[in-house]
Amino acid sequence: MKTRKLTRKSLDELAVIMPIIDKNGQNGFVGGTIVTSIRINGGYLISYDYENEDLGKLTVYQPDSGSTIVFDGVTCSTGSLNGSAYQFNGIKVGEDSEANFDIGTMIHEYGHFLQQEEMGTVAYLAYAGSGSAYGYTFSGVDYYDIPSEKNASERGQEYMDQYYSGSSYTADGL
Repeated sequence: MKTRKLTRKSLDELAVIMPIIDKNGQNGFVGGTIVTSIRINGGYLISYDYENEDLGKLTVYQPDSGSTIVFDGVTCSTGSLNGSAYQFNGIKVGEDSEANFDIGTMIHEYGHFLQQEEMGTVAYLAYAGSGSAYGYTFSGVDYYDIPSEKNASERGQEYMDQYYSGSSYTADGL
């Protein structure tokens, strides 16, 4: 029996006739889900998008120590946001998330998700977008005193108080 040596060239040739599926594609093919893991200050956000109405989307906060929290209905991803975060059809976590994003920020951003769910996309954009624009336009304004931001923190904290009353986690801005 003749044996063949595996080389980079033979792998490249094989890839042409047997295309390689990226990790998200593999997850979609095998389990129907896209999983994202983001290291933040104090733990990890593990986001699941089942691309299925019955299973939906969720993000799990897995702390280094303490209680696990599930944020139902929303996914998280990363982006180049210079250390900030925002929520629009999912939470976007900015650069250097381990230094700039923690569970308090996640609770606040989840409050924005709850705003969008209740108000609808257009009303949410007008409400939260105008508040954020105001906060970035006028220096000296406490960002969390802007009504849309205060409301997001309160909504996120209400969620925590209802489902995780024993945790010590608090939304940013409260």
